[in-house]
Amino acid sequence: MTKYNYNYKHLLILIIISLFYFSLTYLGSYNYITLSDLIIISLLTLTFCVLQFYLIKLITYYFNCGQMLLTLAIFVNIYTLNLCFNEIFIKQSFKTEIFIIIIALFLIYTILSIIRDHQILYRPFVLLLGTLTFVFLASPFIAQSTITMDKNVEMDSYDFPSILFKEKPNVYIIGVDALIPKSLLKRHLDIDTTDLHELLSNNFEKYSNVFSGADRTLPSYLNMFATSNVYWEKLKSSEPGCMFCATPMNRNNLINGLTPSPFVMIFKKNGYQTSFAIEWPLFGDKKGQYIDNYSTRMGRDGKRIKNIFCSLQTHRSYNTGFYGYCYLRDFTYKFFPELHKKELFYKGFKYDFAWILKLFESISSKNQPQLFITHIFSPRHTGFDFKLTDEKQYLDFRSYYIKASNKTSKLLENFLNYIQENDPKSIIMVWGDHGPVLSQQLSWDRRYDLSSTHKFLRNEKFFIQDRLGTYGGIYENHYNCKNIEKEKNRGYTTPSHIIQDIIQCLSSRKSIEANQRYFTTNENQFTFDYPRRDRNQSVKNDIIRYLDYIYE
Repeated sequence: MTKYNYNYKHLLILIIISLFYFSLTYLGSYNYITLSDLIIISLLTLTFCVLQFYLIKLITYYFNCGQMLLTLAIFVNIYTLNLCFNEIFIKQSFKTEIFIIIIALFLIYTILSIIRDHQILYRPFVLLLGTLTFVFLASPFIAQSTITMDKNVEMDSYDFPSILFKEKPNVYIIGVDALIPKSLLKRHLDIDTTDLHELLSNNFEKYSNVFSGADRTLPSYLNMFATSNVYWEKLKSSEPGCMFCATPMNRNNLINGLTPSPFVMIFKKNGYQTSFAIEWPLFGDKKGQYIDNYSTRMGRDGKRIKNIFCSLQTHRSYNTGFYGYCYLRDFTYKFFPELHKKELFYKGFKYDFAWILKLFESISSKNQPQLFITHIFSPRHTGFDFKLTDEKQYLDFRSYYIKASNKTSKLLENFLNYIQENDPKSIIMVWGDHGPVLSQQLSWDRRYDLSSTHKFLRNEKFFIQDRLGTYGGIYENHYNCKNIEKEKNRGYTTPSHIIQDIIQCLSSRKSIEANQRYFTTNENQFTFDYPRRDRNQSVKNDIIRYLDYIYE
């Protein structure tokens, strides 16, 4: 057998393939990966490639297995830089994963063999991957710097209703990640109640059969801000490779104010200061002209970056992703705490909850009426590798959900106590952006499995109820905002309906009579169309009719 000629050309192949797959991961998650993350992970990739190169060079000095070792090294890098984050891959069974790995190793080995036997292909291969890598890494930065809002485009062309309020209390809209009502809590998680659900039962007017607009936080909020399917369809999709670029009427910019939201505009026209605050820059990092304040506690510039990227990972990707970058970083902080920004504590809460609580209190003390919208990332949903049929995983998540709900209850209780004492005429809406996603092993193409022995997986309605069934309720003592008759007539409720109820109970009789269509229409009988996580275009088959899936 001919001895494998292992040289620096192979190091370049190792580096370029590794960086190419990192660029694919970055392109799909650039809004969560800070500039410092990008630089550090790139340097880690180069370092590990060099170490792998010299280790293989050492082994091949004694054993003639260079191409096999290079194949293995390339796959390890592909896995840690891309595959372990791939939702489709990590949802597969162990046997399927092994099969995919074998196929991947075979393909990598074949490509290396072709390049070895046809040296003329080496340069085009490296140039092609290198060019694609640069384009993928640079495209978010290039797009954000070159695509700007056309000031000549008439952004107010949509006929927003001219509604005048007779009362102008502060209005707080609080999204709680994966919050579900007691009925679904008992049905799907076999939990009677939590401290959070007791707090809500004792203080809030609950709506029945509440559904979010989507099974993910981003589209769920966008649906709420769009208010109606009619307006949603007038908006454009995001630019390829730049989800939040300031293109005219881009639906992804409804929340950050680059695109006007119907209900936000109604509050603005009534003299409200409008604000949206969130822990991570989930909805972009630029503020537009159609919202007064847009705040993120952690920005993409790398300031106070703990949790911005690592908290979004599954257990598997946390330990192995990017060569264990998140694990190594948190491990380092234990021995060198000065490397980490000082955590903020406020009224017994750590920095994440404390930040929201301080904003609540600062908003309530302002003289101008306030519309304040925020999202609490707790209790949160299952990881991508969750399998409902795994009893241990199910029980672990069940235990986690109780613990996280109880923690969130303490925050909301503190806020409620403050409101009752300092802002008693305010209105608070609490809603869940989606369900706990116990149906991770199912998909929009396969929403139930009649061959399964699990009672939920066989249920044709479980997938939708688990993904979109959420909690919705109002706290208020002066306005009687919950419209029971409308709720009964429609048979279900969306967050847009609750906001519509709040607007109606604050509006003057003259405005209600002049805007009957706005207050009586039930346009949102169907979910809005929005692309799945791994697609650029929406799938019409994903649109469902709420009344087909009521659960209470």
